[in-house]
Amino acid sequence: MTSTVKHLVLAAFLSILLFPVPSSASEPQLALAKTSPHFRVIYEYSPLRDIAYSPDPKHPMLAIVAGRKIEVWDLTALRLVRTLQGHEEHVTSVAYSPDGRTLASGGRDYTVNIWDAAAGRLIRTLRHEGGVKCVAYSPDGRYLAVVDGESSGIWDLRALERNGRK
Repeated sequence: MTSTVKHLVLAAFLSILLFPVPSSASEPQLALAKTSPHFRVIYEYSPLRDIAYSPDPKHPMLAIVAGRKIEVWDLTALRLVRTLQGHEEHVTSVAYSPDGRTLASGGRDYTVNIWDAAAGRLIRTLRHEGGVKCVAYSPDGRYLAVVDGESSGIWDLRALERNGRK
């Protein structure tokens, strides 16, 4: 029987921890100690705010919020492939669209940036009413929910209209 190794990523305080999970295992077991031969720290930054998996199982990527930038890691090669910069303040949230084509990032600078995930190019910047705490795509990718400490809004990405509530 052939075993394919996939990875489980765990964000733990200031580190990204990577554990291989063999797909042939009936019940994958993870050793959560640094002494495990299967444990690997791929990233350490202070403070770690958010991470997001790409939805493409053939090319697994991980976006990591790192201060005012987002680092995109190739989980197959275990290497940094690009750094996205475009926020004036710290980034607080990141999310891949369901089709994996775009990546949204929200920041304390009252903006949401929409990125071309493959090219790493900034497509558009949306202005929000407060420092963004969370961004999330709808399952069909048409809408983007944005939340700050005081308000929330939903952007229709096709029409680029914001419908929000205080």
